[in-house]
Amino acid sequence: MKIKVIISIVTIIYLHCMPICSQNLESGIPTPSIHYGIAHLEIRLSNKCTVRNKSYTGELSVSDPFYGERDIVFARKADGYYQFDIPVLFETFAHYEIGNIQGWCNLLPKDTTYISIGANGTAEPKKILNIDEESFLKDIFAFMQLNDLDGKIPYHKSEPNTQQNLLSHSLALNDYALRQIDALALPAGDKELSKVFIQSSILSTLFGYVKSNKEITTERINEIKANGKFFHFLKQFDLNNPMYLYAGGGGLYSDFLNFMVSDNQVLGISPIQDEPISEWIQDVKQKLSDKVGFEDGIFYNELIVAAYCKYLRDHIPLTDNQKTQITDYFHGNSFEQYLLAMNNELLIRIKNSNKAQICQVGCKKDFLRTLIKQHRGKVIYIDFWQTWCGPCKESIKGLELLKKSVLRDKDIVYIYIAGQSSPYEYWKRSINEMAGLHYYLYKGDEEWIKQECNIQSYPTTFIYDKTGHLIKRGFLDEVVIVNTLLK
Repeated sequence: MKIKVIISIVTIIYLHCMPICSQNLESGIPTPSIHYGIAHLEIRLSNKCTVRNKSYTGELSVSDPFYGERDIVFARKADGYYQFDIPVLFETFAHYEIGNIQGWCNLLPKDTTYISIGANGTAEPKKILNIDEESFLKDIFAFMQLNDLDGKIPYHKSEPNTQQNLLSHSLALNDYALRQIDALALPAGDKELSKVFIQSSILSTLFGYVKSNKEITTERINEIKANGKFFHFLKQFDLNNPMYLYAGGGGLYSDFLNFMVSDNQVLGISPIQDEPISEWIQDVKQKLSDKVGFEDGIFYNELIVAAYCKYLRDHIPLTDNQKTQITDYFHGNSFEQYLLAMNNELLIRIKNSNKAQICQVGCKKDFLRTLIKQHRGKVIYIDFWQTWCGPCKESIKGLELLKKSVLRDKDIVYIYIAGQSSPYEYWKRSINEMAGLHYYLYKGDEEWIKQECNIQSYPTTFIYDKTGHLIKRGFLDEVVIVNTLLK
């Protein structure tokens, strides 16, 4: 992620969240205390509060070091009162958005957070920082003058000295950022938080180099392995610092953990399967300890949790044997409770989902016209999407909720079309939570059909009325989709 983006994230969190989380402004945000529990959140909008955006859903994004952000989409309510029960591993924060009303709040295990939003659309006023905010903003945004690493080093290209140039520039930027943060008039805990966000951004860029172009090529593997000490830069990032857990928002630290525990050809770490955790983590330590600079600590527990969350993120529930291994290793502690809670959430989503129907493409010529003819007499919703497309997944998640509320029992057929840039097995698991007809296009079919339908970007949506006439197409927002489907 670009440096500009992460600085914005840090600033937003400081200005809207940190004082709520911290009980002591002199020491700043506390070190995360691992204690799993359900965080209860209540949001109440005043009846005088005007919500200008007429969207049908709202969204709560929970910062999570293993998922990046856990997005909860919910239906808008006329009374403006919302309740959530959210499993959390430690005190964390979330961003809520209800139409044009949005803000940050903290989430505490086994406790309740109340948000009351007044007539002007803002939450009850709270002291933001125990420093001069104008000075703080000036200092923190000074980092934006550095330019992002993507612009400095063309690390997606195989050019001489790219590896060493990127590493040298990244570590120099890391040193500079840490010195700048130390010079800020911030409490100690807040400085630590700033550092881990900046360092998570740099780690994200360095590992972006390793896995550039979405696939780790043989040439890239050999290039990294040729520099036997490349990953020794990790020693400079103090990865046993639990403050990194706060850096889940924006996907920075979660992306880093996910890379470490994926089928990692560069580091030689295999995915965790059904073997005892003690054996897997011992192998991990042998391969990482000289690179990270330690043999024990919370970082290794984070890798274990991330390894199992990799399955859950890919819509694969834990096996009975994996659950047994988790219990045997963690003995009922917070890490075990968190993993089992995330697994249960996935199982509930799968159970409550309507079964997806996988369809065959048939004749690719006049594909779209054939679909319309097959379903004439119904409103037809066609969505060209991909599993890697963030806006696609956000739109789909909201629409699934609406199918069970405002669009329930309507005479609408939903058709989803994806292609080979979406890995087939992952696509097949993903659609379990998407009610409708699903088509998977292989290379020849995909190129032909994309050209026939003039698909330039994702998502692209087509909506046809019951007579087969096209009434909307493009990247449509939720309100337009619902209003068009209900015409």
